[in-house]
Amino acid sequence: MRGCRSSDGLFTATDDETNRARSRGVRFLCELRMTCSVLLAIFLTAMQAADLRFTRFGPVGRSLTDREVAQISQLADAAGRPPWLLLGFPSMMLGVATVTVYLTPDDFANPAVWRGRVLTLEADQVARDRERSPWRLKQTRLYAYIVAPGHRIGEMLDERDISWPFAVQGEIDDETLISVVAFIRSKPAIPNLPAGAAPRTVSSVPISVVARQGESLVVALRTSEASGERVTVSRIEGRYEIMHFESWIV
Repeated sequence: MRGCRSSDGLFTATDDETNRARSRGVRFLCELRMTCSVLLAIFLTAMQAADLRFTRFGPVGRSLTDREVAQISQLADAAGRPPWLLLGFPSMMLGVATVTVYLTPDDFANPAVWRGRVLTLEADQVARDRERSPWRLKQTRLYAYIVAPGHRIGEMLDERDISWPFAVQGEIDDETLISVVAFIRSKPAIPNLPAGAAPRTVSSVPISVVARQGESLVVALRTSEASGERVTVSRIEGRYEIMHFESWIV
């Protein structure tokens, strides 16, 4: 509909044009509010990450000397970020000590999924009561961190806290990570078990790795310093199903 000419010769807007203008204004305000909410969430998450304290866990982690902590911090800084979490268990390799160091996150684009890098460090140790050699970088991987419901973001209570960050192997988007982690943490029943077999459900323990394997995802869990579980899942008609389960012990 065309506009109507007023007494002064100018065109005035029709009701349709006015409604369209209002709709555009409402959409703009909604998009602006959403953008501001996302930016605020990212800012608050970044502020939380800035307050992260370097915390050590595991027998090896707790046994580190001040000199070793300083040297490990230097290795982390050389990688571009301060250290956040350190986990160290006795190594299965004779004469070698290893620790895993999670750096503070690199990416806050999605406040629900922190992403960063995790370092594997090793040092020579001839005997348990001998001083270790300087730590050296063995491997760098990517990690993701998804806090469990009811847990304080960015903090671990102990080695068995289910909120521990985990290594990510392959291309896995945030939505997939969030959904598969929620599925595994729900302690789903393990299918096709014979009577009397145990465990009957996936254990409520920290996830150590989520890896892409074709159309499936393989989730590794750490049940202790020398044992774990491996769960292969596939998404079928929008729901995850366990395709394979195995437990291991060293």
